[in-house]
Amino acid sequence: MKYDLILALQFIELLSFGHRTHGKVSAKATHHSHQLESFCVGSATFSCKAAGTLAGDEMSDPSAQRYFCTRGISQLDIDVTLTFNERKARVEEITKPIKCSCFATSIWDDTLFNAWSKILYELTPNVQMLERGLKQLCELLEADEVILFERATFLQLACHSRQSHPDEHRFDKISNIVKQFKLSCSKVGANFTKIELRNQYFTAFIDVFTSSTYIMVVCSDPSIASSATLWNIRNARKHFERLEKFEQPHSAIAQR
Repeated sequence: MKYDLILALQFIELLSFGHRTHGKVSAKATHHSHQLESFCVGSATFSCKAAGTLAGDEMSDPSAQRYFCTRGISQLDIDVTLTFNERKARVEEITKPIKCSCFATSIWDDTLFNAWSKILYELTPNVQMLERGLKQLCELLEADEVILFERATFLQLACHSRQSHPDEHRFDKISNIVKQFKLSCSKVGANFTKIELRNQYFTAFIDVFTSSTYIMVVCSDPSIASSATLWNIRNARKHFERLEKFEQPHSAIAQR
């Protein structure tokens, strides 16, 4: 119980920070739908052998998007940004004209979640439809933010925010916190289905939404009844289920 309380307090502190301070949040404006070819390079000081192999593979689809995730970047004693940018430039040069995206990741922070969230976003063919639906739902609920998470991995799938927040990586942090909470529940034989958190700054709901997603709704207006929010979430499920059936997202991420 003490461990669960710590996780809940971390979650509250993370979201409360945005309601106590002001800042800018950068919005994603681009959308890509590509076949996945992912490569995790064994260390931060990697050679470009894998990239060269890919570039020389005549069977590779030139229209596919390639993703390179460098692991162990936090173990470097030298300038991480400079080293990563040098390796990234080498990979991009070797793989021309194939388009690729590179990410510096570590298991000791949120960079790995951030990388996979961006990949999932680019691989979701109907993400713009989901974002339009979330915008309508957010306005209907009079919420500050509405976020969809992929159900198996709890990676951020799409979101809409009506207010700015100073921490643009908060959803990756929330993903980690909720995954720890789900693990804590499983250890005592309990199933995680929903969370409702409330303090002086906001009320947050996390609930099962569609067959492949969770939804998180954050409201700072104390006059909005929780029952009304939950009722509207339930009524929105069928609409988002239809969006998923319209064009199913790629399942490569969920299988990782």
